Amino acid sequence: ALVHGSFDHLGTTDGSLVLPTGERIVFRYRLLPGAPFVLFAHGNTGNLTRYSWHPELYHRLGLSFLTLDYPGFGGSEGTATEEGLVSTVRETLRYVVEVLGVPAEQVVLHGMSLGGGPVVRIGVETPCRGVVLEA
Repeated sequence: ALVHGSFDHLGTTDGSLVLPTGERIVFRYRLLPGAPFVLFAHGNTGNLTRYSWHPELYHRLGLSFLTLDYPGFGGSEGTATEEGLVSTVRETLRYVVEVLGVPAEQVVLHGMSLGGGPVVRIGVETPCRGVVLEA
């Protein structure tokens, strides 16, 4: 069953990065060589563990993934703003490309509710494999 809670059993790695605003955001990812990659941006009531069923589904489908917390959410510092959400998705995608070595053209951006806005904006700015919006 897909449930809320921990997804430590999926072999994920914790990470963080500092946004241009100086705020540190946290994320969790799993990288499988050659597998399609999904960057997941959660909804307003979410954090890394609130929507743990998404990583569980990605795992079952054999996908690499990264799920993040915006500024002011979960373990991330700062306060959520519209530009902060966009910056979070932009900088996290940059991390996926530059640090994890996944070409942007192989990344699917998946935005749920609140995450849909920044995902669409970054999807328009950056060539990517696709955009998934979830209400």
